Amino acid sequence: MAKEKVKKERKGTLKVSQIVLYGVFGMFVNTFYLMYLTYNRIYYLTNILQLNEVLSAVVATASAWINVLTMILAGPLIDKIKFKNGKYRSWTLIGGILMVVALPMLFTNWHLSGTAAAVVYVVMFAIQSISYNTLWVAERALLGPMSKTSEDVSSLALASQLASVFGLIGYGAVDAILSKLTSNTTIMGLVYGALICLGTFGMFAMTKKYDINLESAPVAQAEGGKAPSFFKAASGPMIPFCIAMIAANCHNGFFTAIVKFFCEYRLHDAGAASMVATITGVTGLVGSIIAKILISKIGKKPSMYIFTILTALCYIAIYFVQGKPLFLALVAGVGIFSVVGSFLLVIFSNDIADYAEMTTGVDGRAMIQAFSGSTIRIGAALATTIASFSLAALGNGEQSVSLLTSFGPAVFCILSVLAMIFYKLDDSKIESFRKEKAERIEAANAAKTE
Repeated sequence: MAKEKVKKERKGTLKVSQIVLYGVFGMFVNTFYLMYLTYNRIYYLTNILQLNEVLSAVVATASAWINVLTMILAGPLIDKIKFKNGKYRSWTLIGGILMVVALPMLFTNWHLSGTAAAVVYVVMFAIQSISYNTLWVAERALLGPMSKTSEDVSSLALASQLASVFGLIGYGAVDAILSKLTSNTTIMGLVYGALICLGTFGMFAMTKKYDINLESAPVAQAEGGKAPSFFKAASGPMIPFCIAMIAANCHNGFFTAIVKFFCEYRLHDAGAASMVATITGVTGLVGSIIAKILISKIGKKPSMYIFTILTALCYIAIYFVQGKPLFLALVAGVGIFSVVGSFLLVIFSNDIADYAEMTTGVDGRAMIQAFSGSTIRIGAALATTIASFSLAALGNGEQSVSLLTSFGPAVFCILSVLAMIFYKLDDSKIESFRKEKAERIEAANAAKTE
């Protein structure tokens, strides 16, 4: 009987339409902006603003680390400033509205001199970065109030993952159409900013009944009656989690940075590198579905161990590859298995947020999601830095490139697994806390309607 009760509590409570719309209003429209920024940033700096190579590199590097900083700052900003229309949903809307202004201004050529143009770009990048990271953190934080069970969290995480893949596919089509209609980067920035804004209006509307003020029914305070600082609430499992996720993002970024050299010097076909992104994107879609099924069967940590180890084995096998077909098959394997990192990042960070609230009485969900998101950006920045210096130290000969392409990312996979060994949370207690919190939300909603 007890087993049946646990199984019932794990059953999802959200409608399919709610799960789908969370992905559509969130990462689907967000991916259009992310892809436009990724593909056009360097080109815009060099070809539109006419910055020299050195200044362009400095601006790009500064922008990358500003993105890390604004992601971290978004957390305490959301946790500190609250609105009567919801702690998180209000911030999604604010961030979306700001993006309509900030993004087109970022891609507006003010016809300034090199240094002045660089400074204006960095300032505008910081503004649009805090705008986007604020809405991103708020959207991820909404998983908590929306989820009554672990199955809800898993379903919303899958929706977000799949929405990113479909957003990537959709971006190719939309960008091709826009490019034919105009070459004005300001207009393009306005279009992508408007898409995000529309998404945040949808997110704001659909989460009304979940994101409410629960101060009338707070969780138990920490020992001694004094709520600890957020940094205490974010310690413990947050430390191994962040290390594991930084390493997970490092192996993806490292492989991406090196793979073109492998294709040129080992496979003698530099064009094969262009197929990597497409293959990993499509296979990542398959991997997300497999990951969700596996997680429901054996749990989160075992699933991460299995997928990450298989990813490392695919990387190592690349070292022994001589032909293009086998290489692309292993790349497909990397796409399937490596997706577990980004998929579980959403789930683990939500577990940590619930754990912190349950054990300390501190609702630091936004800050925890901000730290979670920063692992993506830190991992990418570190991967680029390490890959660049590794190539400089070992050279770009066939042997050194083969070693870096295979064993380089495999090492990061192993580090990710080792870090997660120290991540320990009681899932059953978190599940009970979610149920209790869902009941408080329902009670608060009922009181409002009386």
